[in-house]
Amino acid sequence: MMESDEIKSIQEILKDIQGVLSEIHGFMRDLKKDYSPVDESISLDSSMLAMLLNVSPTTVYRWRARNELPYTILSSGACAYRFDEVYVAVKCGRLRARGFNRIEALRTLSVYRDGIIRGCGFEAKEKDA
Repeated sequence: MMESDEIKSIQEILKDIQGVLSEIHGFMRDLKKDYSPVDESISLDSSMLAMLLNVSPTTVYRWRARNELPYTILSSGACAYRFDEVYVAVKCGRLRARGFNRIEALRTLSVYRDGIIRGCGFEAKEKDA
């Protein structure tokens, strides 16, 4: 009888864990729905992208020229980069440059995105001269 009670207790615990995991999965799915349209609608220009990734405009140009960074040419002739495509390119390791810190770039991009979502501005850190 003792074993039967222990098995029931373990089954109840597993059922509770399954319920919690289902809640977490639903929360993550909703979060993804909330963020995805925003990420697609955020557009960056070359200078903002260079500042966010802490690289030179020349590095951004090289990435673009090598087709490592997706972009769109606007009617004004300027280049625009979709936030979600930039984020994926950084996360996958497609963008490389001497001194480029991928982890720091991802962190900065996340802070920027969260600031846009919350309606806050983004304070640029000035590069040391």
